Amino acid sequence: MSECHALRFPSEVPLPENTQTVELPKQAYDACKKFEAFAEQVDTPAPSIGAPLSTRARFMGYLILETPLESSRETIAKEILDCSTNEDIAEIAQQYIDRFACCFRNNRTHLFPTSNDPSSRPPVSSGINHLRWLQEDRPEEVRVKTKARALHRDRHCCLITGAQDISIFDEHSPLSQGHGGSLNPRKTSTHPTHILSRPKKKGHTVQPADDSGPEVNTLFWSFVRIIPQLHFYMFDAWIWVMLRFGGIDVVNELNEENIHKLDNVLTLDRNVHASYSSLQTWLEAMVKLFLYESDFPVINLQQSTPDKYTVKTLHPYQQHDIKDNPITFTSSDPNNFPVPSPTYLGLHAAIARVFHLSGAEAYISRVTRNLHRIGTLASDGSSADVLRYVLSQVSLF
Repeated sequence: MSECHALRFPSEVPLPENTQTVELPKQAYDACKKFEAFAEQVDTPAPSIGAPLSTRARFMGYLILETPLESSRETIAKEILDCSTNEDIAEIAQQYIDRFACCFRNNRTHLFPTSNDPSSRPPVSSGINHLRWLQEDRPEEVRVKTKARALHRDRHCCLITGAQDISIFDEHSPLSQGHGGSLNPRKTSTHPTHILSRPKKKGHTVQPADDSGPEVNTLFWSFVRIIPQLHFYMFDAWIWVMLRFGGIDVVNELNEENIHKLDNVLTLDRNVHASYSSLQTWLEAMVKLFLYESDFPVINLQQSTPDKYTVKTLHPYQQHDIKDNPITFTSSDPNNFPVPSPTYLGLHAAIARVFHLSGAEAYISRVTRNLHRIGTLASDGSSADVLRYVLSQVSLF
């Protein structure tokens, strides 16, 4: 295997020159550039509570540049132009950062069993043909079956590293049948990763996205337990963000068990899963997605090489063990086992670019590190920004 690397992505990059041709986005982008220049000159560019002013200016500017729909671009532009002062833009920008963080960053939950969990394995003693079992539609089995179907589609390998799922090495599993000498000595525990993942709704059991122990997210989840009814509004924010920014009708496309449909799932090594889920890694299409709009925004995909993506990442330590770069998704049976959706992957990538280029990712990372560390609020008010962030995630929407 040749050595491949993910392409490292820059972070906290000043807004580029205005190349907008449509009048409203052009004026709004100019306003963001002026706000950015102001933020870099003031004595305290980083407010005591909330993201730095320069980050807020860049976040709104990069939203204009990265939004996949012209209608969304104009909506964002109108909101910016309705602001009479930089302070007004700063307030709107903070709300956008909070909403997008809620919907795209570290909201992953343990919806699937892991590779070594017996419940994740298909029936082996009943004589049911494995492929036929995968194609059967049984709502009560959707989560277990989605993992198994994704493994089948992805040849029991992490799509990015190529390491084979540990279940393939179980001689008693039907997954190992027919692979003979093709087994890859590199093995891992994979996770079926949602490309677009929703915040959990009221009434569902929610667990932190990592496995570092119950003390890590104690403060955050204590707020969820205190005011669980407010967690419902995080789901509403998810609908708002997906529809407004990405043109995705999640109520019909990704509601309830539809979130587990195969074109919204990637088979990833658990470390890659953690990186992808926190916007540290994403996949960019080799060619652009061209959009048109009718009564409802629709994607019109024009690709010379279908389903070919470049792996992008933020940190050098995440650049190793890449199978191929670029990578190409294929399926032996696209009707029953569709490849990951370019629409969903494109939206995830756009959000990742906005977060990193603006510096919002660095801000959220700093706040969440403090959240994981402190356990309790400081009496001197130094943890006020942590409190603000926690409350924004459970009650803003």
